[in-house]
Amino acid sequence: MRFLLTLTMICALFGVSYAQTDYRLGPDKDGEIWYTNKNMIHTVVGQRYMTAMFNAPKKTLHFAVYVEVDCSDNTIRLHGMDTFRNGNKINSIEDKTEWATPKGLAIKLYRFVCTEKTTISMM
Repeated sequence: MRFLLTLTMICALFGVSYAQTDYRLGPDKDGEIWYTNKNMIHTVVGQRYMTAMFNAPKKTLHFAVYVEVDCSDNTIRLHGMDTFRNGNKINSIEDKTEWATPKGLAIKLYRFVCTEKTTISMM
């Protein structure tokens, strides 16, 4: 019994700590809710970071968009996108775009990445 109680508490704590890593970016113009995750932020070089944002599965379709953020000059660029249906990858685009000023949800992604990395580096 004690083992089951301990296992349940560990699962609950893991669920809470995992949920705290997600950050809600908000809805796009079609009402889709987009998220990012602080564990997805990886340093490229200097003030540049690779990250991703994804939407909540609506019906059976889910998207993951990969982005490079440059916190030194307020720019981002797309690195690709994966499309999933029922958890299986059905399409993948690997194409880098030019650096640009973020717009829409990308502004919130940019702010989150740059704030999160600044907070971590100050510790």
